[in-house]
Amino acid sequence: MASVRLINWIGEAGDTAGARDRYAALIPVSERVIGAEHPGSLTARNNHARWTGKAGDAAGARDKLAGLLPVRERVLGPEHPDTVATRANLARWAGEAGDAAGARDEYAALLPLRERILGPEHPDTLTARHNFARWTGQAGDAAAARDEHAALLPVRERVLGPEHPDTLTTRASLAYWTGQAGDAAGARDQYAALLPVRQRVSGPDHPATLTACASLADWTRKADAPAGPPPPPLSPDRRSSEGNAMKSAC
Repeated sequence: MASVRLINWIGEAGDTAGARDRYAALIPVSERVIGAEHPGSLTARNNHARWTGKAGDAAGARDKLAGLLPVRERVLGPEHPDTVATRANLARWAGEAGDAAGARDEYAALLPLRERILGPEHPDTLTARHNFARWTGQAGDAAAARDEHAALLPVRERVLGPEHPDTLTTRASLAYWTGQAGDAAGARDQYAALLPVRQRVSGPDHPATLTACASLADWTRKADAPAGPPPPPLSPDRRSSEGNAMKSAC
C-alpha cells in the first residue's frame, strides 16, 4: 500500500510517465506475491492504466481498462465501487482516445449503476449524466446532447447550487449544444446570461470565463449571419485559445 501511495504521489507531482513505469514494474511483483486476481493487484492494474492515459496514451489506457473490467466484475462484482470506478475510467479514456460512440455507450451503461448504488442526485451520478450528454453530442447527436444537458441543469442547480463550477460547466455545455443543434440565437442568449456569472465567480481572466466570452462572440456572429451550413462540431474544451484572443474584449 505504501508503494501505491508513493507512486501516486510521483504522478500527482507531475511525473506521469514515471508513475506509469513504476506501476508497470509493480504489477508482476504484486501478481507473483499476492496473486493476479488479488484486489491489490487489480488496483495496481487500474492505476497503471490511469497513469498510462495521463502520460499521453489514451488508447493504451482504454485497452488496459477494457481488459481489467471483466476481471473486476468477476472477482469483486459488477457493483463494487472499484468495478464501477474502472467502468467510469474506461468510458473516459475511450472518449479521449477518439471513440465518442464508445464513450457514450460506456456512460450509458455506467449511469444506471451510479443511480442505483449512489442515488440519482449524488454528485458522481450527475457527473456521469453530464459526461453521457457530452459524448452523445460528440458522437453526432447535438439535439440529444442539448436535451440531456437541459434536463441535468436544474438538478445540478438544486443539488450543488447555481454557481457551483459543475453547474456552470453544464450551463456552458447546454449553450454549446444548443448552438450545435442549430439554434445560434439560443446559444448566444445562454452565453450572454452565463458570462457575467463566470466573470463574478471565476474571475475575468479565468480560462472558463475567456471561453464563455469567445463563445458569446462566436454565436452572436453566427446568429446574425445569413443561413448556411451548420458549424463543425468542435468541443467547447478546444475553444480556450479563442478565449485568450478575446481577453481584452471581456
